[in-house]
Amino acid sequence: ASKKDIESAGFMYSSQVLARRFTGMLNLKRLAGFEIERNHPYKYSRELIKNILYEKYKEYGRKLTIEEIKKSPELPYLGTIYKHFQISKMNKIWEEVIEEGYRSVPMIGI
Repeated sequence: ASKKDIESAGFMYSSQVLARRFTGMLNLKRLAGFEIERNHPYKYSRELIKNILYEKYKEYGRKLTIEEIKKSPELPYLGTIYKHFQISKMNKIWEEVIEEGYRSVPMIGI
């Protein structure tokens, strides 16, 4: 079933809830046993998303809220972020982004 099918059938959970719970509709389909074929490349990679999030973290001086991420035109759709990280908790994603961001900064004077 597609997102439209789920919404129109009156299923008790919305497609957004299912996508968030299973870190994307493609992952849900894989878990259900369907073989997934992708004919086009992803626009974003995990590394690109990490870099964008880290730059936003430095710009704001803090982690962005989910609402700020949703409203930011520079950031991908929230579902895309969850899909690439295979995690449905933004705090876990931020931990990885910040930890790796600090590791990528050269240590000066050591």
